[in-house]
Formats: sequence, C-alpha cells, structure tokens
Amino acid sequence: MKRATRIALFALSFAGAAAVLWFRPWRSDPLLDVPSGLGPPAGRATGPSVVLVIGCSIRADQVPPAGGHPLVTPFLATFAEEAAWFGDVIGVSPWTRPSIAALVSGRTPRSLGLEQEGPGPNHRRIPEDATLLAERFRDLGYRTAGVSTNPNATASFGFAQGFERWSEGAIEAKVAGTDAVSRLFDLADALPGPRFLQIILADAHEPFAEEPEEVRLFRKLPAASSDMARYRVGLRHFDQALALLDRGLADRGTAGDTWLVVVSDHGEGLAFPPGIGRGHGRSLAPPILETLVAVWGPAVEPRRIGGLASSLDVAPTVLGLAGLSDDAGPGFDLSPLVRTGLGDAPRSTVFAETTWARVDRAALYTPTRYCQRDFGEEVGSEPASRFAPGCCERRADPACKRPQRDLELEALLSAQREAGRAAAGSPVEAAVSAELAARVEAYGYQERDRAGEGK
Repeated sequence: MKRATRIALFALSFAGAAAVLWFRPWRSDPLLDVPSGLGPPAGRATGPSVVLVIGCSIRADQVPPAGGHPLVTPFLATFAEEAAWFGDVIGVSPWTRPSIAALVSGRTPRSLGLEQEGPGPNHRRIPEDATLLAERFRDLGYRTAGVSTNPNATASFGFAQGFERWSEGAIEAKVAGTDAVSRLFDLADALPGPRFLQIILADAHEPFAEEPEEVRLFRKLPAASSDMARYRVGLRHFDQALALLDRGLADRGTAGDTWLVVVSDHGEGLAFPPGIGRGHGRSLAPPILETLVAVWGPAVEPRRIGGLASSLDVAPTVLGLAGLSDDAGPGFDLSPLVRTGLGDAPRSTVFAETTWARVDRAALYTPTRYCQRDFGEEVGSEPASRFAPGCCERRADPACKRPQRDLELEALLSAQREAGRAAAGSPVEAAVSAELAARVEAYGYQERDRAGEGK
C-alpha cells in the first residue's frame, strides 16, 4: 500500500476520533525546550535523514505486523505492509530508562551504570562519556533534534546528549504524542540539511486514558479486559502520532530520502495472558520483553526478518542505515538485512535483566524458550510467587506456569550475568528536581505494594 493511501487513512483515522481527541485531558499540556548549548555541527552530512520513533510500553503482540487489531492501529497496519520488520526482538530491560538507554547507545544498561540493586528510587543517569546516537550523527554533520514525553527519558537523565535542539514534557500530566510530533517539526524545520530526529512517545504508558467512547469500542475486541481496552486507547493515540509524523515528512518533501525506524522499549503486562501480572518493571516474560522494530525507507525490501535479535542491535542498525559503522558495542548492524531483503538476525541467545524495586532478576532468551532466575531478596515474597525460576516455552507457556530445568541454558544465563556485572560502569546520579520526581511518580515509576501493583 502506497504512501498516498496511508495519508488517506491518516485523515480517516483522525476524522473518526476527532470528537474524542478534542477532549483529551492532556491535549494542551506543555513541552519545555531545554537549551543544549550546541550550535550547528562543524561539517554537513551527505547521507539520508533518519527519524527514530521510540514508543513506550508498546507490546509487540498488540500491534501490527506481529499482532493486534487494525481497528486499534490502522496507520501502523498499513505502514507494516511497506516496512521491513524484525519478527523476534528481545529488549534487554523491562522498564523505560535502562531500556531506552540501550536503544540509543547500543550498550547494556549495566555497562552504563544504570542498574541499581536494593530499595529506593533509581535516579541514575546516562554518563556523559557514553556516546549516544545523536552524538554519532552530529559528529558526521547531521542536524539533531529530539522530543521526549516520558519523564524517565529526559535531559536530567542524560537523554538530550548530542541534540542541538531538545524538548520534553514539563508537568505531571501526559503530553499527547500528536503534540510531541508537532513540536518535533517545529524544532526540525529550523535545521536545514540531513537530520537525525528522535521522538519518545508515551501515549501507551500508564496512567492510561479514560475515554469512555474508545474504551467501549475496544472492549468489543478479543482479549479485551478493562485494562486492555484502556491500553488500546493509548495504542490508538500512538498510532495517530505516527500518522501525523508520516504526513509531516510527506508534506515537507523529505519522505523519499528519510529512514523511518519505529521501535518500542518494552511491553506491558495487563494480566494477559493470565499469570503475567499488570505492570512491567519486575517481569521478564515474553509479553514484556518482545519488542517492535520496523523500518521504512529508501529501497526498503518489505518483509518479516527472521531470526533472534536484541534491542542492543537497534543503535548499530540505525547507524548502518545512514552508511555509518559502529563496532564499539555488543550490538549487530542488521541494516544489510533491511536493504537486501536477504538473511536473518544472527543471535542464538539474548540476555535481559531488571533490578526494578528490590528485585534482581535475569533471563536468557532463545528463539523458542526463555530461562529466568531471581537472584534477589524478593524470593518468597508475593510478587516473586508469580516469578517461576526455570525454563519455559515462549509460545506455549509465556507466563512460565510449567517451568522446566535446562542446566545448559541456566549455566549460560548465570555466566552472562556475571560477565555483565564484571564490566559494569560506574553509576552517575542525576540531579532530580521535585517537579521531575513528581512527573516520574505520576507515570507509575514508584514502589507500591508487594502484591505487584505498579511496575
């Protein structure tokens, strides 16, 4: 389906939801431009522009092309028909800050010093000596602009590094993805030449929207609990932001020479399937760690790319699409798979871990199974009662209700965890204002009760 058809669907999608969207409670929430102190880069890039969209809490099985209902995400459903998408990408962390840090750096959260064992709020930031995608592009003459609507991915936590222009949500309430896209174009339109643009959208992250008309509509779809229906409202808003972004690129005549990369940081539990839990930060189950990675651009070969990949592969792949190389990190440049339409992702395993809110858990994924183990003091507590150590079939038993032993994989899991800890980076604490702390808390980034509410 061609871009003109996608634009028509964009208009239809917005017309169908216009009345509801007009009364969205966060429609007019402000974005704050954060001074970067950076001027234009020394040189001028000659490669294609790149736009990286990071959707927070986007479950891969709830959106096309891997799953989901086209009524929820009509734009993404048509976008997927023209995109190359990776069929099996595992995130390295189940919560925002370490997960997005891995996406934009190609480095593990542990190596960035972002993992924090024990109770208390995690205020660790990306260290200034870490090189992010924006810095790599800027060094090669790209103009850079970024917007974030998630309070855990802000300048205070190091995510604005390398951006000539940066804007982020400024108050506790959500900022609509469509407003964030408009701000991104406001920033980018003042930057001539090839650009690297990055936008972090939190429409599908809790707190979920309360919009009765759309909730009632999505309750009619399969697997539609109240939580799932409200979550799908967030997915619809994310989809509308993508549609606005796509139309904006077309209106500016830059779509034909721009790579558009759409990824997610992690999924969401939503108590579906049963046994998964409602949140995400403590869980390493497939609905949480299986993520979206789709690419549209010049001469892309639309297809599902097979094989196992890691979210650590996103940064080198984005660089590779622009003809750049990155051999410093643990990720693979998978851009040749996108360009040629040949081959599969090469990994046999992917390691993930979480130290969210008193837990210390790790998992190792293969194409068919995942093994997980709890190394922390949560063993025996109520949330841990839903955390089954052992190995489970990813498709047949995603909640790991029937764990089995696999001594070889379990040994490899422990070995990879120890290797990561041995190479851990020094932690850097962010200066967190009371306002930012309130925004972080409003998004559910807090320890709640031990029954597993919150993350």
